[in-house]
Amino acid sequence: MRTAPRSRSCGSRSRRDARAWAWPHELEPAAVNAIDADPEVPDEIPPRVPRGAGGLHVAGAAEFLAEEIAEPRWLALDIVPEHGIGVIGGAPKVLKSWLALDLAMAVASGGAFCGRFLCPEPRRVLIVQFESSRAAYQKRVRTMAPRFGGAPAELYVASNEPVLFEDPVAMRRVSVTLGEMRPDLLILDPLAAMTTGDENSAQEMGAIVRQERAWRDTYGCAIALVHHTNKGAAGAGAGMRSGLKLRGSSALYAAVEWALWVDRPDDAAPRIEVRVEQKEAEPRKPFAVEFSEAGAELRVTADEISVTVTDDELLEAIVERKRHANAQELAGDLGLGEKAVRERMTALVSQHRAYYEAGSGRGRRPLVYVVPGKGSYAGPKLLTERPL
Repeated sequence: MRTAPRSRSCGSRSRRDARAWAWPHELEPAAVNAIDADPEVPDEIPPRVPRGAGGLHVAGAAEFLAEEIAEPRWLALDIVPEHGIGVIGGAPKVLKSWLALDLAMAVASGGAFCGRFLCPEPRRVLIVQFESSRAAYQKRVRTMAPRFGGAPAELYVASNEPVLFEDPVAMRRVSVTLGEMRPDLLILDPLAAMTTGDENSAQEMGAIVRQERAWRDTYGCAIALVHHTNKGAAGAGAGMRSGLKLRGSSALYAAVEWALWVDRPDDAAPRIEVRVEQKEAEPRKPFAVEFSEAGAELRVTADEISVTVTDDELLEAIVERKRHANAQELAGDLGLGEKAVRERMTALVSQHRAYYEAGSGRGRRPLVYVVPGKGSYAGPKLLTERPL
């Protein structure tokens, strides 16, 4: 029989405190009665509470560092990590769904995403799509399949199923399917067709994020959401900017661990430009993808492209982040390396067009760059006094 704990040198506990400890630790009734008879705590509370005993799974720092945690592997090298929540974002009609389908087939077959980025081994993929009619999507799959030697055995499609995040029955059905299939990658295309909530509500989008994280943590899958950017994000070069241009609340962008930002410079040409963003790794350089038909097949080729970012565009990117941004954020927004961003910003600070601001608050936050003023960045300006 377990006994109630005795306090350390800090004195006795009240009956209420002792009973509060007893309940989640499932003490025998006799032990609870002993608490009522004697409010002194017999033994100290264990430093670690096992899983299932009612408390958090807490480990000391040394124990945590000694824990063997496997490094996440890649589903598509340098593009999609295992267990990562990601987004394929862009304006309407920029071939996002075609890109998502190519990713699904490459991962499921162990092929090459866009003919360039290797997928180390075949992994199970589930696409839940509401983008096209069932017949139209079948045609897409049939057109894409010859690139991978036929329909991959590990690719599964749920087409035009009624899936809404606000519907608990639908969420239960998805959870049951994930539990039975255990896919390594789940693609939801598009997010807008799977919610009736207010996309601008941080609370409602936060609920969707929590559901996605629950699926990821419970079933061990990576998740890719196909989602639109704001209408104002369209235009020359705009599609290559940050996920802050995702339609709706920024709660979704804050949760993603990888992203593919898609832009289509010419609506009449089947060529798109893709920028990769990674939360925990150095992103790949931007690349261009061209879709071309060869008979009944679809050919997809990708080549790296260079992105030229002017000083004004770099400063404007800081303004878009409410005038405060660190090197990692700017690198992801503009498709540059962190080292290049730091070098560029050092020069701009020396010209007094921006300034440094040390992070504040608990813990060590990265150094941020600040552009003073209000509204949009209006071009080069010299600061008469460098703020502290």
